[in-house]
Amino acid sequence: MSFGDKSTRIFIDELAAKQPTPGGGAAASIVAAHACALAEMAAGYTTGKKWQDREAKINAFLADMKEAREAFLELADADALAYKELQQSWRDEHMTDAVRQRIESKALEIPFSVVLACQEVAENIRQFLEFCNPKILSDAKASLHIIAGAAHAAYHTALVNKPSPAQTNDLQDALAQIRIAEQDALK
Repeated sequence: MSFGDKSTRIFIDELAAKQPTPGGGAAASIVAAHACALAEMAAGYTTGKKWQDREAKINAFLADMKEAREAFLELADADALAYKELQQSWRDEHMTDAVRQRIESKALEIPFSVVLACQEVAENIRQFLEFCNPKILSDAKASLHIIAGAAHAAYHTALVNKPSPAQTNDLQDALAQIRIAEQDALK
């Protein structure tokens, strides 16, 4: 069963269990999906007659958040599968180097993608704050801080998978951009 199809309690119980998956990568992706959902909720309260002047922006933002939310749920499942394959590669003495390298690359690719996707979502939320219903602004800002936490968690998952120096720089640049968005939200 996909993590996105499980109740929160079941996912949290599985996360707490002494088992390899779900782990930090899947948790980061699920948290990122929660951030998108919270941003969607805030955007939903910025619709209707009172907010018609920004309807096109809100509809585009809602579509972006829904797409990102679904992508993060898929990444959670992909991360768990990649980690299972990585663990198997550690035990398989007959695995070729090429296959092992492909598996290691996939294990890095997923949390790397999560960090970059979090950066994009954080920027979208930062822009949304400018036209968000002020009565729900605290939830929109909370979604930004939550996506930042997910990005940091995915960053550490990526680091375990030995990114190249260039990839590490890309990850750190993404986190720096997220920090800027967070600082804007604190104003």
